[in-house]
Amino acid sequence: MNNNILVSALKIISMDEKDQIGYIKTILDDDNYENIDEILLGYDNAKFLRDDYSSNVELENMFKELEKVIDEIEDKHLFFIKYLNEPLWNEARIKAKKILQSI
Repeated sequence: MNNNILVSALKIISMDEKDQIGYIKTILDDDNYENIDEILLGYDNAKFLRDDYSSNVELENMFKELEKVIDEIEDKHLFFIKYLNEPLWNEARIKAKKILQSI
């Protein structure tokens, strides 16, 4: 079950921009909500579960790369819907998809 939490968080990160907007508006039940930090919080709450994959060096490196991108998103405060099409968000999507394909 723990891996399901991590997989769910990765799936949300890997969603395209429109699906991420729909996800945020659905879970918060507010069409006017513009903050998307829930996407990052979901991963932040589940990232400790990646330790289950620490024996796979390639996968561990992929997680580290995703972490770097997420850290950069946080450092640049790209927490709003208007930023979901930024290159960093697109990079996070690609990295999350690669991880999902590998686990």
